Amino acid sequence: PEGPEILAALSLLHQRGRLGLRVRFMPPAGMLGTLRAVGLRQGFGDDWLRLGPVKAFADGSLGSLTAALESPYSGLETPEYRGELLLDRSAVEALAVEAARTGFALAIHAIGDRACREVLDALEASRADGGAVEGLPHRIEHAQLLTPADAERMGRLGVVASMQPIHLLSDRRPAERYWQGRTDGAYATRWLVQAGAVLAFGSDAPVEDPDPLRGVWAAVTRRPWPSGDPDDETLDAWHPEHGLSVVEALRAYTHGAAWAVGEAARQGGLKPGMPGDVVLLSPDPVGLERGLPPGGWTSDDERAAAARERLARVRVLATVVGGRVVHTA
Repeated sequence: PEGPEILAALSLLHQRGRLGLRVRFMPPAGMLGTLRAVGLRQGFGDDWLRLGPVKAFADGSLGSLTAALESPYSGLETPEYRGELLLDRSAVEALAVEAARTGFALAIHAIGDRACREVLDALEASRADGGAVEGLPHRIEHAQLLTPADAERMGRLGVVASMQPIHLLSDRRPAERYWQGRTDGAYATRWLVQAGAVLAFGSDAPVEDPDPLRGVWAAVTRRPWPSGDPDDETLDAWHPEHGLSVVEALRAYTHGAAWAVGEAARQGGLKPGMPGDVVLLSPDPVGLERGLPPGGWTSDDERAAAARERLARVRVLATVVGGRVVHTA
């Protein structure tokens, strides 16, 4: 999460008319006291700069081997090591109640299956103490490793799965090395869709490439981006059972992202009264799905390979923000 100095800089850019994109600022949990003291709530601001949910961290990451796991990491010299849990159930429960009383939902970073379970346990328990604000869903940031039961709970509890599918391209090899025997729950987007959970996709920039089209590629094909690297070219789709359709992926980047900040009624689509935020893509990525063989994008059929080749060539021809053209190819 970013601190007050970043919010001040964004506010200054907005005041000077130089904020060229819509920002939902997620205050860190440490700012809750200040926000409560001055009476600010989630949603304060305008269509360009608005306060979003409060950000907190329940564990670390796969890359640093600090994601909190239910069972030990594979292939380490410390065979019982399970990562680092930064916030347990009681801490998250207390934070959810404090945030709700201040008028905020939570956006909690949780990557490992244990961290995700602790967060879901806490959010479910906090309901009895008023740990939620109507219309503002809690969200788990990343949710990179889930059990089927916890994927189902995310749908039942209305917890948004705020994920970055582009991560699965770079995380595949370390996940297979250190999460052996459980990667069927890695980036388990199909389980989440089947559970009725809302997917909200993003890029996690600057950690990853901010291009959402690469994220769409990752979500639907679950294959390496076609870079010419011979080591990547030989890889099959990674857990193809979780592959999404292009429509599902685009919806997660648009409607899902708006839902995640409680703004689906006024953002994230093309309806009367919504801002005119549009991109023009070519070739049409939705049309590329027509005529795919059984298995869809992840199939090894020649038709699927041809469709993937065209999907990788989709480009933005024009970008319109608030009805104003801000980019043309």
